[in-house]
Amino acid sequence: MTHVVPAGSSEPHSFRIDHDLTAGRVWNDDIKDKIADSDLFVLPGSANFTAGTYIHDHEWPAMEAHVAARKGLIVPVAVPDLSG
Repeated sequence: MTHVVPAGSSEPHSFRIDHDLTAGRVWNDDIKDKIADSDLFVLPGSANFTAGTYIHDHEWPAMEAHVAARKGLIVPVAVPDLSG
């Protein structure tokens, strides 16, 4: 996890990326905790990302509910398929 302090703020912000989720680790509760502790979600809109069922079944509904309750923000970012 990376912590940064945005300009004009004394509070560090955390960034979570998938390589922090290692094999064999129980990560579902960890993801739920991070969603509950966040106000901004930046989502890469790649074909691989949107094709996954976990994002649709678990993460997206939790983020939407959390953002609505706390006045947060979901920012989708279009990412081209670079595999071919």
